[in-house]
Amino acid sequence: MLEDFKQHPAIRPLIQGGTLLEYSAHMVPEGGIAMMPELANDGVMIVGD
Repeated sequence: MLEDFKQHPAIRPLIQGGTLLEYSAHMVPEGGIAMMPELANDGVMIVGD
């Protein structure tokens, strides 16, 4: 998927000749909004990445 993105005609000129310094990926569940945990509760709020 990353290679397809990097080869896109609008992206390729922007990164041509660049050097990859670091790469990280996260799995994203496909459950939609139903899979989202509750982000706030009485006295608690979860924030961040």
